[in-house]
Order: sequence, then C-alpha cells, then structure tokens
Amino acid sequence: MAAVTRTPLIAGNWKMNLDHLQSIAFVQKLSWTLSDARHDFGDVEVAVFPPFTDLRSVQTLVNGDDLPVRFGGQDVSAHDEGAYTGEISGAFLAALDCRYVIVGHSERRQYHGESDEDIAAKVSAAHRHGLVPVVCVGETAEDLERHGPSAVPVAQLRVALGGARKGSGSWWPMSRCGPSARGEPRRASRLSRSARPCTWWPRSWETRPPRRRASCTAVRSRRRTSPGSCAKPTSTAPWWAVRACNSRSSRASRATKHVGT
Repeated sequence: MAAVTRTPLIAGNWKMNLDHLQSIAFVQKLSWTLSDARHDFGDVEVAVFPPFTDLRSVQTLVNGDDLPVRFGGQDVSAHDEGAYTGEISGAFLAALDCRYVIVGHSERRQYHGESDEDIAAKVSAAHRHGLVPVVCVGETAEDLERHGPSAVPVAQLRVALGGARKGSGSWWPMSRCGPSARGEPRRASRLSRSARPCTWWPRSWETRPPRRRASCTAVRSRRRTSPGSCAKPTSTAPWWAVRACNSRSSRASRATKHVGT
C-alpha cells in the first residue's frame, strides 16, 4: 500500500464577522504577514472561511494577486437548487473557486438542530460539486463521562462519511473551543488516531480490515502445532514476528537434539 501524505491545514472560521471590505484588508495582511515569516504554504495549508457575502471579494483578491491562501464556505446546503430560502448551494461555492466548506459545526448542530444524517447529506453535496468538506465533530463533558473518550466524535464521523468516497479529505476539530477547552492536546491526538480509520476505509465494513502487521500479543497468543514449535505465521504477520517464531523453533529443535544425545 502506498504511503499517504497528509498536509496540515490551519483554518480560520470567521463566523459572522467582517464585511466584504474588511475581508479584503484582512486577507492581504494575513498573506503578507505569513510571507514575511517565510511560511511554506506547500508544507502547511492556510485557509479562511469568511461569511458568504465576503467570498466574492476574497476570491477576486486571491486570484488577482495570486495569493497562496485557500478559502471556503461556512456551510453548504444538502440541495443543489430549489425553493430553500437562505441556503447556499455547493454549485455557488464551486463557482467562487472555493476549495473547502465547513460541515457540521457545533453551532449548526446546537442552534439549527442539524443531525448526523443532515451532515452526511451535506458531505455528499460537497463532494458532488468538488468541494472538500471540513467535517466538525466533538463531544460535551456529559458525552465524555457517559460514553468515554472519542466515542461520540467517531460515531458522528462514521455517519457523516457514510456516503463519502474513500479518501475524502476531512478534519475533526474539537467542538469545545476557547477558554473551556482547558488544554486538550492529548484528547485531540487520541481522537485523531481513533477517527482516522473512518476516513480511509469503506463505511460498509463493520470493523476495520485486517492490518498487515500483527501485534506482539496476537503473535504470542497463537496456538503452537507441537511442543517447542510455533504455528506457521499467516500473511498478516510482520517480518519481526516471523523471525522471532523461527528463532524459537530453532532453539527448541537444538535443545531436543542435545537431550537426545
């Protein structure tokens, strides 16, 4: 399997702040500041998420000055067109050269009652129009106490990516931000490890497919075919497990010959 390269993304959600004129000044200053600091936009992507009314101004600035800053929408409709007052179609975002779109933000879940199924429909809509969904998941203190670490965010992500194609780009920032977060880098790291399989394996599989490497515990727990020998390793065993098994078998064989003589 080819190695997967993940490019970090630093994204700023403006929420309902800055008008279209302020957005131009902000993006210009952001780009100049990062360039003066010799930020490598190829190693770490930078994206902004202005209000929809600012996107045309940001697009004109970024394309006209060839700025290395990405931009996207704060939400997308599950519908492509129709009588849906106030909603923004993925086709509109794509026409403005948006690369990303935020889906499932905690404020959308809390204030607009969006369910995991609603978010899954929006993820599918984003893919239909060539947008990369930035899928937001998170857990409250009650969720953490009742279900344990990462259980709720991983469940949210499974539903959200249920209809997504394999390898779809997504991120899972914690919904608890600001002063109440109380410094949770370890929890975020644990969530990242737990959620990563959801983004790379088909949803139809109930469990993660067999890995190429077997754990030490799994190798040691395999039944032996006879005293002093090991069962033939399966194709999932790594080279170091095969070598260890063969080494034990050789030592047992030599010991048997020594006793016989």
